[in-house]
Formats: sequence, C-alpha cells, structure tokens
Amino acid sequence: SSSRNYGGRRRYSLSTATQLRVNDSCVQNTSSASEGEYSCIGLLSPSSLSKLPPSVVNLTITRSNLTALHSSHLQHLTNLHRLSIRDSLLVMRNDTWGAIPEISVISLDGCWSNLPDDRHSNAPMNTRSDRPHLVLIPKVWSGMDSLRRLELSKCNVIVRDAEVGFSALPPNCKLVFTEGSLECQSSHDYLLGMVEAGRADVSKNITCFTLGDISMFNTYYTFNDKPLLDVLKLRKSMELCPSKCSCVLLGIRSMDRPLLSVNCTNAGLTRLPDRIPPLASTLVMSNNKLSNMDALFSNRHYSRLANCDFSDNFISNINGTALVSYISSRSHDIKFVLRNNNLTTFPVWELSSFYSRSHRSGKKHLPAFELSGNPWDCHNCSFSPYFKTFVYDNMFHIKDYAEVRCDNTGERIFHTDFDRQCNPPPSLLLPIDVLNIFMALVLSLLLADFAYNFYQYRTHGKLPWIVRHCKIC
Repeated sequence: SSSRNYGGRRRYSLSTATQLRVNDSCVQNTSSASEGEYSCIGLLSPSSLSKLPPSVVNLTITRSNLTALHSSHLQHLTNLHRLSIRDSLLVMRNDTWGAIPEISVISLDGCWSNLPDDRHSNAPMNTRSDRPHLVLIPKVWSGMDSLRRLELSKCNVIVRDAEVGFSALPPNCKLVFTEGSLECQSSHDYLLGMVEAGRADVSKNITCFTLGDISMFNTYYTFNDKPLLDVLKLRKSMELCPSKCSCVLLGIRSMDRPLLSVNCTNAGLTRLPDRIPPLASTLVMSNNKLSNMDALFSNRHYSRLANCDFSDNFISNINGTALVSYISSRSHDIKFVLRNNNLTTFPVWELSSFYSRSHRSGKKHLPAFELSGNPWDCHNCSFSPYFKTFVYDNMFHIKDYAEVRCDNTGERIFHTDFDRQCNPPPSLLLPIDVLNIFMALVLSLLLADFAYNFYQYRTHGKLPWIVRHCKIC
C-alpha cells in the first residue's frame, strides 16, 4: 500500500495488482506466497474483522483505533495461525482466547493501550507518562494451548498480575522480546529463569521503566532505562541474602552502583555473615553481638559497600592496618557507623597518615565515621591527645564529632584539656633537688670540721679527735 496526505489526514491507497480489498479496512495480500494472508489498516470497528473469510491464516492489523479486541471478533477464523498487531491502540480483553484453536503466533509491534492501571489511578496509561504503554493480562494467553510464540517489539509493557506474568504462557510457547521496555517489579524475577531455560529470548536492549511519583531520590537511583536482564540478575543475586537478614534493591545509579541494602538488625549475630549479595552497597548490623569487624576487611563479598552500620554492638578494637588497606581500594565514598560500642581506642595514627596522603594526592573518596557513645579512655595520655587532634583535624569526616565524649567525665573530647591533664606543672622540689641539698649540707659540715681541726692544730697543737682515738693512726 502507499499513502498520501490530504489536508493533514493520511489516507492509504491499495495496489490492485498485489492486494484485493475485502472491506473498507481489510485487504488480501494476493502477491504473498500464502493465500491466507490479510491486512487491516486503520480499523475503526470490529465489524470489519467479522467480514474476513475463515481461510485467513496470517492477519496483520496496523494503525488500529479499536477500543477493545475480543476473541469473539476473530473466533470465526478457525485457520488463523499468526496474528500481528502493529502501531495500534490495543486492548486484548480478558476473555476466552483459547476459542481460536489454531493460533500459534501473536506479534505485537509498537502497540499501546488505554487500559487503566488499577494500582495507581483510573486514568488511561498513556496520559501519565511521556511514553505509551501496553497493558497485558496473563489470562488472555493462558488459555491458548496452541500458542507457540509471543513476539513483542517497540512496546513498553506492563503486565497485570505480575506474579504470574509471562510464566502463564503455555509450556511450549516462547517469548521473544526484541525492543522496548518492561515495568520493573520484583514479581518479574521468574523471567530470568525463563531465559535460562530457553523459554524466553529477551534482547539486551530491553530496559526497565517505573511508574509513580518522580522525586529527587528515585530520579538519582532509578530503574528507568536500565537493562532489564542486568536488573533481574541483580535481583537474583539477592538469593545470597543471609537467612536472618532482609535484602532490598531500592534503585540503581549505575549497574555497578546499585542501592542494594542488607539489613541484619537485631539478628543476634556474633559474627558477620559469610556471604551477602556481591554488589550490596549498604550493610546494617546494628543491635547484634559483634565483638570485631575483621571479616569485613578480608571477605570479597563486602568489597562494594558504601555504608556500614555497626552501631550498638560490642566492638572493642579495630585493626588499623586492615582498615586502611580496605578503604584504600575504594573508588567511592564509604561510611562506618560505630556508635555505642566498646571502643576505648582508635587507629588514629594509621588513619591520620592515610588522610594526609590522600589530601596530598588529591584523592576525593575518603571514609567517614560516627564514633559517639563509646567509652573513650581519656586517662590514656598516650592516646587521648592524639585522638582529640585526629577528631579536630578530620571533623568533616567525623559526622558526630561534637558528641564524642570521655567515658570517665562525660566531657566532650573537644573541651578536654589534655595538655594540663597529661603534662601537670612540676612541684617545687623534685627528688633530685632534695638529694642535692642533702649532699651539699654534708659537704659543708665536712669542710667546717676540717677548718676547725686545722685551726686547733695550728693554734694549740691539738690533733683532731679521730686521730687521737685511732690506734692505727
């Protein structure tokens, strides 16, 4: 067929050499190798379909504006093998499509629907987004036992009853999705299994989209336009979620930076789980019984974390060398929440050296900490003054620096005078001074005695007392 534009309206003319008009909308493609191939362009009424002969094998509906397509409109086409619908407003109503016994291929290309989505509002789907959507109802194809292939192209698909979804296709039917997008729901996780089993062929170009209110958060971490198969693989990785924890995929900034949270709060854990989803970005271990976090630095499953919450545990020591080695390999920011543990000291020397090197080299991704609520030992003068300096110098990285307090006094680290506490003023007399004074007195007495004896000897010829009484002398 060819088209001409008349006053802004496009009309279609048919080449009589290759096509035979059946009615005002449908023609038979006589040049086709198959005599049963028919095309319907610009359908306005289902009556045009009812006039098609039962010999139709392949039917192509293009640019249709039918508000509803029922199986009854095609039920008389007992030989219909392939149904193709292109660039059309399509609503496949939920009725007995299995009444068309021979249909084996349904091809939907560039189709959209005005079927309302009850989960959000009663407004037509195409009025709530800048892209038209195709709403599919699994019950439509679940009764088509003869269906062997469902083809989707250039369609943005929403599947009602997503938990059933494409898994309701007959066992021998294959889904072929070559171009377009699918509304991303966790209920579609079964689709990856269909791909692995060969029951679905989903192109890598198929992307996700989401409906709902747009906010700064879900614009920054969004599923929109992310590769569908990669999103499904991310969700499949959540099978590694520890048994006492919950894992949630909230969004995706980039495929290597998903917002994937592992929450193990109040799980009674005494050590870190051996495995978590490898691309997890947030680990929440608050209110457990952890005594250390060493496994965090050596387990490869924890290599992508950006937020680590270890608050309200029993951690008393942190390996500074392992900590610096762990954060040195980061290509993104990382935050450690260590509030309300049993820390009395902190690896200030290792971290101070790391921060200094990072500032000199221009490294942008530096670790942040929350340290309040720990029993910091301010009597330890080999640690406390350096800890105060570390907190002061890195207050932009110590998020709760103003609440870091000494355990013994409750005084804020910032307000504690460690110079006075660790370097008290000297007393008036030191022990060495007392010894020197005593020795000076003894020496003075000896000199005085010598002078007296010398005077007695020269004046009276009298020898000293010790000489007179010394028998040896």
